[in-house]
Amino acid sequence: MKSNHLDPFIRILDAARDDRVVLVVSQSESLLRAFGNLSGEKYPTGISLLGNVGLKFLKLIPSFPLGPMNGRALQSSHASWLSPPSLITRVRNAGGVVHVFLSGFGSLASAIDDEPARPTEEELFDVLDRGVDGVMTNRPQGVRKLINRWRQKP
Repeated sequence: MKSNHLDPFIRILDAARDDRVVLVVSQSESLLRAFGNLSGEKYPTGISLLGNVGLKFLKLIPSFPLGPMNGRALQSSHASWLSPPSLITRVRNAGGVVHVFLSGFGSLASAIDDEPARPTEEELFDVLDRGVDGVMTNRPQGVRKLINRWRQKP
């Protein structure tokens, strides 16, 4: 999204604002900063592509401190090696959240929502049990039902 489209985009978000959380993402850090400034930081934003790559590699250095994330979201794959509990904890401790794609992530991780009967309860519960804050899927109705069942677990 180009920066000259930010004002109309923010007006659309403001007009449709309800109980849903909208996460605004871009590969451009400068665009995300401009959006945050213009919107008054009302909407959580993702982390730029470069920031995502950096955070994923930082998981290899557990003692490396993460700077304040101020509610920003790291987007990652559902694969446990790309979104392990230790990384999720570190991001949360820095004030951020972790959202994972259930779809394919290139050659790094295959999709778990690519067929009508997927993700299975076991596949999604494994992801949710790691503590992710949100999921991105091509099958929202089926995933919503599974999330509701997961929430009812003892």
